[in-house]
Amino acid sequence: MPFKRCLISLGVLVVFTFITCTPASAQPGPQAIPLEDPFEIFDRFLGRDDADDQEALNRITVSIREEMQFGRQVLEPFLKQLKQQKLKVRDTGKDVEYLNRLVMQLRPHMKNSRRYRKIRILVVETDQTDARSFPGGTVVMTTGMLEFSETEAALVGVMGHELSHIDRGHQLDILKRMKLAQQSFTHPTPESLLSMSRSMTRLFARPFRPEQESEADEDAANWAFSLGYDAMELARIFKRLHDRDAHLPDFRPGFLRSHPFHIDRFNAIQQQVTALERAHPEKSHKYIGRENLKRRIPRTRRVFPE
Repeated sequence: MPFKRCLISLGVLVVFTFITCTPASAQPGPQAIPLEDPFEIFDRFLGRDDADDQEALNRITVSIREEMQFGRQVLEPFLKQLKQQKLKVRDTGKDVEYLNRLVMQLRPHMKNSRRYRKIRILVVETDQTDARSFPGGTVVMTTGMLEFSETEAALVGVMGHELSHIDRGHQLDILKRMKLAQQSFTHPTPESLLSMSRSMTRLFARPFRPEQESEADEDAANWAFSLGYDAMELARIFKRLHDRDAHLPDFRPGFLRSHPFHIDRFNAIQQQVTALERAHPEKSHKYIGRENLKRRIPRTRRVFPE
């Protein structure tokens, strides 16, 4: 039991380190020199996750109780850090109510909506453009991201992205590897110890993979489109982030980067939306909702002329 608590604490440390050290705006600029794929280099050093490894992870179950406990252990130090920065965090008010109503639209698209019966929304008063999700069903949104979104369609995309992370259990990979490590040390073999050593190294180097961000982007665009919103509004957020942050340097090695480039995310969503529009020509009207976001009145309550 003490060993299990140690592993969970280790997982919390990894997640918290990732959360506090990778701001959403810290994206590399277009001046990066195209070299050999850094993920290929990383995999050559540590070996790839083979089918057996993935199958072993898939067999690991995490109860909602374990997930919520893990989520609280990660969220609490994050909120403490915000408090130290004298940033106000609200769980009530017009912004929170507005976001909750957007979540109500998106929830039916979540495959595991019954597991997450309540999505907790927290709003941080800061100009920083950021949105984060935490295990157990908590989404933290900054007022800066609310304003930067510019339209309800874009904000639905941002919320869909965070809900997708929760729905797909992306943050649970760490906890599953912790539980798998416990099993390996209970009945150790040279092969299992070597495999676990590589997994733990991967865990510290790259706790979340760019593929997971791309999956969440894809879900967000699909969900927004199916709800009748202009899913290109989500893509335009990444284009504006790219234009804003293009001059900022990013010294992280590629294999440490968790988010794809802003411009790559823009291009990927643009291609996805084009395919969706071709497949569903009947959905010609795509709602934007600029006035909805401005007034914090969701489209479900009032449709404004555009």
